[in-house]
Amino acid sequence: MIDMSPYHRMQYESISIAFEAFQNLTEQDKLFLRDMASQYMEFRRELQQFTDKYFSLYCQKACFDTHRSACCSYESIIVFFADEVINYLFGGERDFPVILDKLRKVKPSDHCVYLGSSGCLWTVRPITCAMFFCDDAKKEIFKKFPEAENYWQDLLRREKLFTWPDRPVLFDMIEEFFITRGVDTPHMYCHHSPGLLKIKKTSKHFR
Repeated sequence: MIDMSPYHRMQYESISIAFEAFQNLTEQDKLFLRDMASQYMEFRRELQQFTDKYFSLYCQKACFDTHRSACCSYESIIVFFADEVINYLFGGERDFPVILDKLRKVKPSDHCVYLGSSGCLWTVRPITCAMFFCDDAKKEIFKKFPEAENYWQDLLRREKLFTWPDRPVLFDMIEEFFITRGVDTPHMYCHHSPGLLKIKKTSKHFR
């Protein structure tokens, strides 16, 4: 295994722990978690439709084809534990051996460690990636399609209903499901991030 940067090592350790935990899930557990995440997956499908309609062609030409991607630059990706769980549950079970193998071999570069020759190695991309459009892209698209900006603002608002723990939210509940089963990883940000813990502490929903 190559010598890893702190970020790289955290990715490898967290995903290794998560993948091991997934092997212990029963079919009942998987059904429960899929049901818990069903509304989120509806949101993700709508987000993908928005992306395909307004941004995909622009981003393909401006960033991926030119290898200057701002959104897939190395060591810039925030991966929540819930991202890993959701990817596993909704079609990405086979992604993890590939991802772990890539993490074991990859050398530092100017690209995201999860970026393969055909695009992202995740079936269901981490939410921070799916919700990222650079300023140049937004300026160009919103000027050309003014209706897209209002739609985007609504998507930003709705994304927080799943990820922002100022109330009980999906990402926090998924972490709790695994924590009660003895699983703990650096990517459980709702339970480990000082910023998110402060949000939970000051929220009336957790008093």
